[in-house]
Amino acid sequence: MTISAGKITLGHRTPKGWFTDAVYSNATLVAGSDYTLGVNLKGTTVSVLLNNQLVLSKSYNALVTDGSFGLFSRSGITSFDTVTFKSDDPTLTSTAFLLASAPAQGVKSGVALSADALMPIVNEAVNRWTLALGVTEVAALDGIAVVAADLPEGMLGETFGATILIDIDAAGNGWFIDATPSDDVEFNRGLTSQLLAPASSVAFGDMDLLTVVMHEMGHVLGFEDLDPYENPYNLMSSTLDTSTRSVIMEGIDSSLVDTTTTVWPFLEINKELSTEPFGGLLDLLQNKRIAHSTLR
Repeated sequence: MTISAGKITLGHRTPKGWFTDAVYSNATLVAGSDYTLGVNLKGTTVSVLLNNQLVLSKSYNALVTDGSFGLFSRSGITSFDTVTFKSDDPTLTSTAFLLASAPAQGVKSGVALSADALMPIVNEAVNRWTLALGVTEVAALDGIAVVAADLPEGMLGETFGATILIDIDAAGNGWFIDATPSDDVEFNRGLTSQLLAPASSVAFGDMDLLTVVMHEMGHVLGFEDLDPYENPYNLMSSTLDTSTRSVIMEGIDSSLVDTTTTVWPFLEINKELSTEPFGGLLDLLQNKRIAHSTLR
């Protein structure tokens, strides 16, 4: 959509450059005005709507729904008030997300979460899941994409299939981005799998990025969200407090693991449950996955 030229252009891009397929001209298009622009892709056809009226349509010789999707602006200043993506693709119908346990007390200022800041946290989250479950069980994490995004109010992270979105500012709370993610020295270890940052800690008052990334990876691995009232200390609890880190506990005595109840205080990892590496543990995890079936 080129306001200055009064036109909407439909085209495609190849390694050779941009190509124009159809143009809709309207001299009444004015800069600074709000417009509702819609693009429908179905089969081999692309349709463009302006203010809910069809203005362009083009049929191609191949499917137009077999690639990626996105939104961008070229050589101009553009604002998007609302962006909605709809699809009947079954791989996108199941999503899971993690919420802040309470609204932020004033939005904290700071640098938005970047890909460079995410990378070491993502690597450590994979390491922790691998240590807990074994290389084979975490193979699904090999193909994931973890991306910083501006999520809806109150949302810390969201998972679509193998894509994990992490809010850029932790729902206004600010992120604790651990400079040494392989240890938990910024937190005090209690009797549960939930660690709390004291007031003197650099992690105090912020949302722990590592916990959120591990939680969302749990969805990729098949674990479901748990009721935060019944399971407040579980890594897969659907809400998270500031100053808090949830961990996957190791070395828990088997007598502490009650396999007869669906209330599991945290992911208790015991490598001695079976003479085969992780064998009995995986059976236990599978039982718990079945017991908790509410995925959000």
